[in-house]
Formats: sequence, structure tokens, C-alpha cells
Amino acid sequence: MNDILFDRWLYESEGDSLDFKRNQYKFINASDEEKSELLKDILAMANSWRRVDGYIVIGIEDRPEKPNIVHGIIDHIDDAVIQQFVNSKISGTCIFNYATYTKDNKTIGIIRVPVQERPVYLTKDYGLLKANNVYVRRGSSTAIAKPDEISKMGSYNFIGGNANIEIGFIDISTNQMIGAVLEKETTYLAILDDIPEYSEGVSIMMPTVGENRGYYKDYINYLNFGLSYIPLHFAVSNIGDKEAVNLRFEVEIYSNDIEILLDGDEILEPDTKTFFNVKSIHSTPSAYRVDKLSEKCKIYNNLDRLHAKRTLAFNGTVNLKVKKTENFKAKAKLFFDGQSNPYEQELEINVKCNVVELSWKDFYEKIFEKNDV
Repeated sequence: MNDILFDRWLYESEGDSLDFKRNQYKFINASDEEKSELLKDILAMANSWRRVDGYIVIGIEDRPEKPNIVHGIIDHIDDAVIQQFVNSKISGTCIFNYATYTKDNKTIGIIRVPVQERPVYLTKDYGLLKANNVYVRRGSSTAIAKPDEISKMGSYNFIGGNANIEIGFIDISTNQMIGAVLEKETTYLAILDDIPEYSEGVSIMMPTVGENRGYYKDYINYLNFGLSYIPLHFAVSNIGDKEAVNLRFEVEIYSNDIEILLDGDEILEPDTKTFFNVKSIHSTPSAYRVDKLSEKCKIYNNLDRLHAKRTLAFNGTVNLKVKKTENFKAKAKLFFDGQSNPYEQELEINVKCNVVELSWKDFYEKIFEKNDV
């Protein structure tokens, strides 16, 4: 158990290989009916169709809106006691172990159930459970396996497919994957001297009411947004034969001087009047989230599910500002249900930036006098 796995659980939902319990099972001094809940969940996880370790995590509450809530638990059940309890009531042997993990002064219980020979089932009725029923976990619920399903469980190697993931850039105009390396050419306008304030009044000291004094600077920023910002679109491909569920995407772009704008925060064409420059408060927020750190920028997004043999672009756009020729290194990670460790992909963004240096006078003559602003 480690911090990576714990942090991943905060953003995952229940599935074939993961079950969350807010509170500890009733076991010590509990009735047979109460203790049968623990027995059923362990057997169902052991019989589930998966290629990775299964976990029953006790002390974390699964929530539709992530992250999940860590409540922690105080009472724990000795591993040897659970081993004797479970294996004394079933056919064969069920392989699992109970352990604890503590972070930020909160302790959770973890029952790890590796992939193993199946089916395992009760030889006698116990509590609420019936003998010879094969309990199996499907998604976030437990069911009784059908005869044809039980027959397939006898084949140890039949685990039912695998999600095989690739991450890269995508051209959303053609919906074609570009790959892990993006090549772009941009232009950046650099004004060499001071940019004056805008005024259409009699003098700069007596501006017209409501005019945008920073209009010239705003206009240069607007031009540079179209010329020097690179729109990044990320996508994920599932080339395997099983769908991936609850995908959490994050990418780190390494740079000491990085500027990013998300869709919804694009630089709009300014107006000479200040009251025309306010963005709508009803604009839809980006599906991306950004954390700006000292030497890198972390970007996050999510997908509910990705079917086998499908490629999907993440919703939203990441606009990366480039003011000089630069090669950005990045690392993408993708977490999804049933994956013990995140899928990782190295990415590159190689940009050739043409810097155009102009005096304010030359820029004004080329842009504003021509347009009679």
C-alpha cells in the first residue's frame, strides 16, 4: 500500500475490483447474519471478473462528486481471525489479507483479494448466505452467478479481456490522433517601447467617460492570443477489448515560465469602451482544471467510460502561450477502474516561435492608422 494507490482511490468509483465501505463491518460480538455481510463481500470479490487485485476499502465513502471522503475507522479485525472465519466455511481456499493504512491521522482498513482460482462458495448455509451459491461482484453490486458463468470460472486464465490505453494529442477538426509529439509554429508580437494609454478625449488627463484607457494593451494581448497561443486537445484511445471506466486524466507540463488559458477564459477582442469588455458571468466553465506550480503546470480532466476500440477527445481546450522557440516536456497519467498503477505516457510540444519586434510607432501605423481607430 502506498500514497499513489490511496490518492487514486479518492477519485475512483466502485467497480469490479473496488468496493468502498464507510464503516467497519460488524464482526466482534456480531450475529451470524451481520458477519455474513463480510463473508459475502470477500467471496464476491474473489469470484469477480478482473485481471488486477481487488480491494475492499473500509473507512472511505464513495461519492458521485469526487474526491471521495476519508472518514477512517477505529476498530479493526485481526487478519488471522478473518482468515479462519472465511476459510472454515468454503470450498477450497480463498486468498486475501486484511491490513491498515494511515494518512493525515486517519486509518482505513484494506482487504486485498488477488486474482485466484474460482469459484469459491459456501459448503453450508451461514447467516443470510446459502450453500453452493456462487456470489460474484458485478460493477458496484453483488449477484449470484449463473451456471454458464460458473463453468467459465473453472478456467483460471479466463478473466474477460483487458483495457489497453494510449494517450496523445488529437486534431479535433479531423478527429485523428496526432500522437505523443506535437509540432507547432507560432508568432509573438513584441513591442519594444512603452505602450501609451488610449484616449479619445481632449487630452490624456481628461478622458471621455467610459473609455477603455488600456485599450491598446488589450488589443496587443488579443492579437497575441490568436498568434502565439497553441490550442492543445488531448485524447485517449482504448485499443483493448474491454471498456475502461471512471478515467481520471492528468498531465504535467514542465516549464519555469508557463501561461495557460482554458476555454471560457479566451482573450476577446477589446472595445474602446470599458462597459463592452465584461465577459458573461454565465459562461460555461472548462472541463479542465489547472494547478500552477513553481516549475510545472498540472492539468486535470475526466471521462466516465471509454468503450473498447474507441478514441475520445477530452472536453475542453488548453491554450498554451508561447513567446519564444521552446520544447516542452510533459508526462500524462491515466487512472481507471481495475488498473493497479496509472498508465503513463511521455509527451512533447515542440514550438518554433517567430518573434516580431516592433516599435510602438511602427505598430500603430500598421494597425491603427490603417483602420482609423
